[in-house]
Amino acid sequence: TGVVTIAADATGNAEWTVTATAGDKTGTTTFVVNSAEATLTADTVENGTIELYSGLGTSSSEKLIADVAEFTADMSIDGIENLGVVNKFATTTKTQNFSYDGTTWSTYIQIRHDGVNAETGAITAKDGSSPLIVTPTKDGILSVYTYVDTAANSNRSANVVSRTAGSETAWSSNLEAVATLCDDMTNGGGGIRKFELKAGNEYLIFTQGYTGRCFGLSYAITTAPTAEQELTDGKTFEGNWAYIVVTPNTGYVVESVTVGGNAATAVEGLTNVYKYQVTGDATVSATFTAE
Repeated sequence: TGVVTIAADATGNAEWTVTATAGDKTGTTTFVVNSAEATLTADTVENGTIELYSGLGTSSSEKLIADVAEFTADMSIDGIENLGVVNKFATTTKTQNFSYDGTTWSTYIQIRHDGVNAETGAITAKDGSSPLIVTPTKDGILSVYTYVDTAANSNRSANVVSRTAGSETAWSSNLEAVATLCDDMTNGGGGIRKFELKAGNEYLIFTQGYTGRCFGLSYAITTAPTAEQELTDGKTFEGNWAYIVVTPNTGYVVESVTVGGNAATAVEGLTNVYKYQVTGDATVSATFTAE
């Protein structure tokens, strides 16, 4: 007789932790869902060092959950720090239970938009509803508690489009979610989609069609990966995001960072931190130039 708890990796990787407790005895193990193992190898480089991490850190001290059930009548979410609300939701609430990772939501909203017009970049509204528009004051991870259709299909799930803050340019196409988490990745249900937002950009959050559902939101500002997230022997899984911290020696600066010969992407707002979505075994390398 005891208690077993299962928790998803908060960094968006497909790793789950099982902890079993019976009396004063506790055992923990991890397993991976729908993902092949891969190994990243940090190259030995001159004039600097390379460290490999799983997932990107976030500051929990500034993370505030806004459950839809606690929103005001006009769907205000002013209580979320650093998110910079420009336009509040304008829609109605509905009731239906969905659960994810032991939490059940009973109230949701339909943001009711059909996505971005490929030619004009315009958002098509449903029944006069309006979406949430934000201009974050700090880089961070937006988590949208939403209905997840399937792991590979964002239809009916939350989506985010962006443009430079203050501009009148067309909205971009949907941002790629850094993680889509759901208890049943085959059939869908309650879950979370996570998006990286950057200060200085404007974002519009919506769900597609009449069936899209939003149960709540949270926003956590971005910080550098922590020691607990460092990859053990470079082990990770295909589809995960690897984060690479490159430290140049005194008098040098980073010139390039590559994974398997492909350029890694610099993480905005963090110095010498890069990201790369893993596709298989690869060597991570970097070059440096003198200042």
